[in-house]
Amino acid sequence: MMLNPDLSETHVDPKSKLEKDLYSCDVSESAHVVGYVSKMFAVSTAQLPEHKKQTVTVDELRARAREARVRVESREQSRAATPSLNPAESLTGESSGDLNTANETLLGFARLYSGVIRVGSTVACVFPKYNNELEPTHPRNKPHVVNATVDALYTMMGRDLVTVDSVSAGNIFAIRGLEGSVWRSATICAPSAAGIQGKQAQGWMTNLGSINRQVC
Repeated sequence: MMLNPDLSETHVDPKSKLEKDLYSCDVSESAHVVGYVSKMFAVSTAQLPEHKKQTVTVDELRARAREARVRVESREQSRAATPSLNPAESLTGESSGDLNTANETLLGFARLYSGVIRVGSTVACVFPKYNNELEPTHPRNKPHVVNATVDALYTMMGRDLVTVDSVSAGNIFAIRGLEGSVWRSATICAPSAAGIQGKQAQGWMTNLGSINRQVC
């Protein structure tokens, strides 16, 4: 069992709503959200779906060409009237300061065991040193929990990432928004699909990272 790896019984009845949701892989909106981020990995920001160039139609290409011709003619008229040219301006009319430099975004590779996780919700990131035997507010546990907002969610289709608004239990996914909070691995928890909304961690927070197992 995921929560009781040392037990020899083949069947263990759930003792709480958290265990019931986990054992049944509950995908309802009210189920406790429990997932495990097994690693963080970097991808080129330009390769994220929201930054990739979209396919355009022939009419859109023609419209862009007309706009480009208008810009060129306007630029030529300006040059004729004013010989000086800003050396920082490129042939495309963009200043060097407008060019984006290559950068990377850290995503969490995760699997959801219960509940539904949504973009925009706030989740608790529980680190491996968190002690399930102690209360969440215990001084020894407080340094090992941090909240984070889900900025984006992706499912993986081959080598491609596909943007989604939510992920339900049983799925493997990538999550953006943990950078600066999770460095390697963590359990992500929330009381429901709505995320953390000023609620205390009573019965919905757990640490799956202290167990040595393959999770993703």
